Amino acid sequence: MTAPNGNTSFTVYKGESVDDIISGWQADIPGTFTVKENTDGSYVVVFTPQDTSKYKPVETSVTVDFQPTTDRPTGGGNDGETDTPKTPTVTAPNGNTSFTVYKGESVDDIISGWQADIPGTFTVKENTDGSYVVVFTPEDTSKYNPVETSVTVDFQPATDRPTGGGNENETGKLTTPTVTVPNGNTSFTVYKGETPENIVTGWTSDIPGKFSVKENADGSYAVVFTPEDTSKYETVETNVTVDFQPTTDRPTDVTGSGGSSPDEEGDGETSTTPTKVTPAVTSPNGDTSFTLGDGKTVEDIITGWTATDEAGNVISGSFTISENDDGETVVVFTPDEPEKYDVVKTEISIETNPTSRPNGDTTDSEQETETETTAPFVPTPAPVTPSTNNVDGVETGTPTTTVTETQVENGVTEGTPEIPGTPEAEQPAEGEQKKEEEEEGEREEAGKKDEGEKPEGEGTPEGEELGEPAEGELDGEAA
Repeated sequence: MTAPNGNTSFTVYKGESVDDIISGWQADIPGTFTVKENTDGSYVVVFTPQDTSKYKPVETSVTVDFQPTTDRPTGGGNDGETDTPKTPTVTAPNGNTSFTVYKGESVDDIISGWQADIPGTFTVKENTDGSYVVVFTPEDTSKYNPVETSVTVDFQPATDRPTGGGNENETGKLTTPTVTVPNGNTSFTVYKGETPENIVTGWTSDIPGKFSVKENADGSYAVVFTPEDTSKYETVETNVTVDFQPTTDRPTDVTGSGGSSPDEEGDGETSTTPTKVTPAVTSPNGDTSFTLGDGKTVEDIITGWTATDEAGNVISGSFTISENDDGETVVVFTPDEPEKYDVVKTEISIETNPTSRPNGDTTDSEQETETETTAPFVPTPAPVTPSTNNVDGVETGTPTTTVTETQVENGVTEGTPEIPGTPEAEQPAEGEQKKEEEEEGEREEAGKKDEGEKPEGEGTPEGEELGEPAEGELDGEAA
């Protein structure tokens, strides 16, 4: 428990009671404060918890100075030696002090969203000069001073408020978010080793924001929802009941479904054991089918994936690509806080684009397709047998030329003349061969002229053998 201003020395003046010194004492759980006089005349302030089955009473020794004939100084209070009232902290919504009041609205609407660190009320006061102030009046004016904050008010009595309500300085028409309590319960038990912050598990809202737990000055608690966009939405506070069990372990059969065991119906209590949240994992554009190619790699697939909670808040973690036991490819989200969030796997399909490859590479099958072209058929030339002249039994002319067939890979059959006795590398071309044949014929004709015609009746020169007559000569004789 805490003494007011940390002081444990008090003065009791004329007309006051020693019990007045308990004003301003605080404890972190519900209970009552009293003053007890010991047998030796000393005093203690005693705090008695509301639930004595879970909490022990606490005693704090104090020093009391009695002044029965002296009036308390003006403005003083029984809050220790520092008797001057304190000034509470007042906060304007979004820090703005300029407001617009539209048609049908009241100037009193501008107090919506104002806050103070102690209990009290807000009102609007018009000064004699026509200006306005927001006034905060504490519940306990003996310890706290009222606070006035000057504001600027722009009246637009003939203009309707713009649709959506509020501009950057207006809060009178802020939208109130819808906050949902888990299982509809507002009673919680905090067991040994747990904190009140655990009770926000499972709370949801229809807009993005954060939940927190606030302890009020009277020891009660509230769950506070603070929107991300406080210029459009109000902060929402929900009062809750918290039962502290600091020496008791949480029952192992508490299900967190509004009851304390699987067989028990909800009794207004919700387990504060953190329940893991399954993140909502989203791929870029909602795609789960991807194609590799054009420089796109497997790592590019996980770029742009996000994971969020029920309120739309982004959950930090990492994305990787893996395979399930059944061989399916999955994108795996691993949260940075595995004690709060589940690991999520999303099945995807990956294809490879065969026509889009780095550096223009092609597969073996593509290369075969490119090279398997059909060339037109060229018939093989027939073997050529040039004419020979038999002169006086001697055969003259060009030797018989044969053609060797060659099968080429592209399907074209070509004929290459081959001259016997001529090396393969020296085989003449077709035109040159014909020219040589003509020249050979001319040389034979010239030889005949040089020899001249033999006189009729002369025989064959000695040493020569008479060759067989040509086929035409025999025919002539026969004729």
